[in-house]
Amino acid sequence: MSRSINRSEAKIDYNTIDLQVVDTLYHVAASLKGHRSVAEASNVSAWDNSQGAWYLNRVKVEPEGKGIGSRLLRKLQETLLDHKGDVKDNFRAACGQTDGRTDRFDILIVEPGGYGSDPKRLNKFYKRNGFVEDAAYPGALVWRRP
Repeated sequence: MSRSINRSEAKIDYNTIDLQVVDTLYHVAASLKGHRSVAEASNVSAWDNSQGAWYLNRVKVEPEGKGIGSRLLRKLQETLLDHKGDVKDNFRAACGQTDGRTDRFDILIVEPGGYGSDPKRLNKFYKRNGFVEDAAYPGALVWRRP
């Protein structure tokens, strides 16, 4: 007699699932392959000239409490550390739009909350992952290039 395994019953080791990374001049995303979990950041210089500033758009994790969010955030942070300002937007340059914007990374900014989440819980999560309060960004937490 065969029994089908309910997906929720299956033991999944989330630490062994491959991470995928999308890395462009204005956007970096780390996701868990085959799952609905993602961490995304945008280069702030896309809409103003704040060179080196990135904004953490979201960390969306399913299921919660398995270390997935921290793993995705670490991968996103590792990817951003490779952004040293030497990559130019070749398409914009080819079109004659040479405004000097680069992919440089110095600081990642997040405003915990939104989408009905608990800001206190998110504050703890981000602080566990190296984010700190900064008087220059009231209500936000920041992670800087070490």
